Amino acid sequence: MFSSRGALEPALVEPAPAASIPWTRAVSDLRALREVVELRIALDLSVAEQLTDLYRDTENPELEGLVEEMRALASEGKPFPAADAAFHTALFARLPNRLLRQLAQAFWEIHTEAVPLLGLPPAEDILVTVDAHRDMLDALEAGDAEAYREAVIEHYRPLGRVLQAAATAQDIAL
Repeated sequence: MFSSRGALEPALVEPAPAASIPWTRAVSDLRALREVVELRIALDLSVAEQLTDLYRDTENPELEGLVEEMRALASEGKPFPAADAAFHTALFARLPNRLLRQLAQAFWEIHTEAVPLLGLPPAEDILVTVDAHRDMLDALEAGDAEAYREAVIEHYRPLGRVLQAAATAQDIAL
C-alpha cells in the first residue's frame, strides 16, 4: 500500500484466517508437503559454503545443547519440534540474508504443521534425524561443506521415508 507521499508502507490489515490462505489448503496435499520439504532441502544446501565460513573453528554450546535435548526427547519417544525449530533458527541466525532466514523458518513451520494435519506418523528412525543435526554442526565447525551437505540429506531421509510410505498407502506418485 502506498502512502500519500508515495512511499511503500505495510498494509494495516487483519491477517486472514489460516483456512482461507491458499497454501494452508494446498499443504494438506501430500505432494505439496513433499515440495515444501524439497524447498527446505534446497535452502539448507544452498547456504553450505556460507555456513561453513561462518561456523569454521567455532564452538556452539547452544546448538550442541539443542541436539542433546532432541536426543533425550527422541529417546523417550517424544516429539521435539521446539528444539528442532530453535536449532534451525539458531543455525541460520548468522546468515546475513534476513529474507532467506524468514523463508527457511516459514517452510519449517509449514512442514511441521502439515505433518499432523495429514495424519503422518513420526519417523521410526527419528534418531537418524537427531544424529544428522549433530553431523551438520560438526561438519560446519570443521569447515567441511561437503560433509554438511551429506548431513543435510541424511537429516531429511526419515521424513522422506514417511512421505513415501504415505504416498504408497494412498496410491499417490510423489
